[in-house]
Amino acid sequence: MTDKSTKSRAKISDMGLRDRRYLLFVGSLTKKEGVHYLIEAFKQLEDTAKTPNNFKMVVVANGEDQDDEDYVKYLHLISKKRSNIIFFCVRKRTPIKQLFEHAYLYVEPSESALPQGALFQALEYGLATLVSDVKENLDVVGEGAFTFKAKSVLNLRDRLAFLLSRPEEVSLMGERGKKIARKNFKKKEVSDIKKIILEENNKALWNWKNLLKK
Repeated sequence: MTDKSTKSRAKISDMGLRDRRYLLFVGSLTKKEGVHYLIEAFKQLEDTAKTPNNFKMVVVANGEDQDDEDYVKYLHLISKKRSNIIFFCVRKRTPIKQLFEHAYLYVEPSESALPQGALFQALEYGLATLVSDVKENLDVVGEGAFTFKAKSVLNLRDRLAFLLSRPEEVSLMGERGKKIARKNFKKKEVSDIKKIILEENNKALWNWKNLLKK
């Protein structure tokens, strides 16, 4: 009988991914989210052979009205002919839970204050995170995440290069982040925070509760 872990790996395998062999970003595709910094940093790592063989970068868009159509086109343009940069969409029932469970590192490259529902989820799953040093990100992660200078492709690239060669440190940071999340955010507090985030945006980016059950 196939256990849950094997089934979970099978799901990401069907998506062309392998366990702990990809970076993950989940969110709206707008310039403020800073995904272009992440793409450019990843491209530079690939061009200098500083990524493991067949290592991927996964961008999961919410697929709702918050996405900037022109920005999405721009992201696809700068990712052209880059088979290791993969885009998914929540509307297409992307298995969010499995993506969080098997990623190597979650990256939050935002250049300003934004809702951080996905960042909360990464911490709760024990997934190590690398976040831009904007105050709102730092307030969420405390000492439970790696950081880089906001809006700096070079600093992000260098931090990624370092972390890709330090799997044990990345794993330990994931555990630290999970403990901090559990200590600082009780279930009710997390629920309230997510509710506030959704109210501020007038509608949900996605229904986390239902998606994470899939």
